[in-house]
Amino acid sequence: MSLDKGCHISVKALRIIKERVPDVMLVLAGTGKTVDWGSHQPKHVRMIMDMIEEYGLKDNVYVQFFPWEEIPYMYQAADICIYPSCFEEPFGLVMLEAMATGRPIVVSRAGGMPEVVKDGQNGFIVEMKNEEELADRCLQLLLNPDLAEAMGKKGRELVEKYYTKEIMTEKTINVYEMALENKYYRLGR
Repeated sequence: MSLDKGCHISVKALRIIKERVPDVMLVLAGTGKTVDWGSHQPKHVRMIMDMIEEYGLKDNVYVQFFPWEEIPYMYQAADICIYPSCFEEPFGLVMLEAMATGRPIVVSRAGGMPEVVKDGQNGFIVEMKNEEELADRCLQLLLNPDLAEAMGKKGRELVEKYYTKEIMTEKTINVYEMALENKYYRLGR
């Protein structure tokens, strides 16, 4: 839960979404064991909590830090997942975690996210820091459960096809083998 991960953008989008879906609930979840290189997270959490209070969204936001083993249950309880990262995040496991549970995901056009989320197929991609576009895409999924379910199924299929631990282990080993072969080739010349 940080500004880098776009939690403040989620709260701003919630304010828009609530106009059409008054009983909407935003769950800001994470683990207490987050890497926080600059010790920014406590300050970010306070800022986000103040924003929730300022916007009058206390009844529509649930904040909880979970142990790793409980996080899959949060995905399963969700209708959709959002990850509006505000920096060029290289990857982001949230995408795969959401898709593995069959949930559509809305992400920002940041870093490697568009490589995993196929806009309009297994989720949506929105411009970074654009709460209006995030809200619009969330509403599209919340108001069209059949679309959300279809996108969730496609996401699950994508995870099973490309991102199981067996497939990822094999691909990682292949990269290391290619790097070693290239190194030995260059050393032998």
